[in-house]
Amino acid sequence: MAASNRISWIAAAAPLLLVMSGLAPAASPDEAAIRAQTTAWEKAYNGGDAKGVAALYAEDAVMMPPGAPPSAAAAPPAPPAAGAAPKK
Repeated sequence: MAASNRISWIAAAAPLLLVMSGLAPAASPDEAAIRAQTTAWEKAYNGGDAKGVAALYAEDAVMMPPGAPPSAAAAPPAPPAAGAAPKK
């Protein structure tokens, strides 16, 4: 009985040990790209670089904070009508 419990424990722990030892499969190209983008976002955010953070989002990005409705960036202002006086 004790031997079977020991074998069960070893079988259950083996995948965890492989991951922790670095023998897990290498990250896919998609995962590597996501990790690189996340690192760039963290660096820009922690550095106070708002333009750098904004540059990492697509023009049609939608923010989806938990518990709040999705929100998109405001549309850029329309160009002035031809012949209109510039704003002062």
